[in-house]
Amino acid sequence: GANITFTGLTGTINQALWDALPEGNVIIRFYANDTLGKIGFQEVTIRKDVNAPIITINNPQDSDVIGATAPNFEISIVESNLDKTWYSLNGGANITFTGLTGTINQALWDALPEGNVIIRFYANDTLGRIGFQEVTTRKDVNAPIITINNPQDSDVIGATAPNFEISIVESNLDKTWYSLNGGANITFTGLTGTINQALWDALPEGNVIIRFYANDTLGRIGFQEVTVVKEISLPEIPGYNILLLLGIVSTIAVIIIKKRLNHLN
Repeated sequence: GANITFTGLTGTINQALWDALPEGNVIIRFYANDTLGKIGFQEVTIRKDVNAPIITINNPQDSDVIGATAPNFEISIVESNLDKTWYSLNGGANITFTGLTGTINQALWDALPEGNVIIRFYANDTLGRIGFQEVTTRKDVNAPIITINNPQDSDVIGATAPNFEISIVESNLDKTWYSLNGGANITFTGLTGTINQALWDALPEGNVIIRFYANDTLGRIGFQEVTVVKEISLPEIPGYNILLLLGIVSTIAVIIIKKRLNHLN
């Protein structure tokens, strides 16, 4: 490039020329001549580095759901003068590591509550510039928790299959299903519904165990059950009260019997 004249034996490289150079190797060549015009020179190659390290997190990904076992990680770093790398969990202690892959500290992971976990990776260069990148994962170590609101234990239910209503505590819910007395699994969606009528019809009278299941995206299964009683009453005559009819028939029978006795007397 252009020749920059200076006096003395010390100085500073021209800032404007330095700014115009891209990152990478820079050859600085010093010249001196004597009164006879003979020129001597010497050069040094240095490296210009003005940017902090650039980090890319390949694994884990944002919104990944992770269980009790601390996750593995894999990152990429663009930095020719890399010095150190480290990470933190939710802004906690810095954990230094080497290389671009590894496993999050299990003890630190165990100490975290369920919920969002911000994993932030850092890297600095030999000039002390720090770059970082973070990912938000979700820690989930418990199976779904089910509460059966309806039906209740010992409820007596007739020929019509019962409705149900449940509550589920699980932020990463996957599927829900139920079974009757340990039979076939019936998948359903939502928190309310009606027990399959055909399966209900096939059950004998007596106790029926209705067990509800739910799993999360990591495959953990929670369940809760309720025992109801299936009891089918005698069929009634449509539009009539069977007890009233029995009373009327009994009364008529008594009257007829009395008349016959009086007739005989």
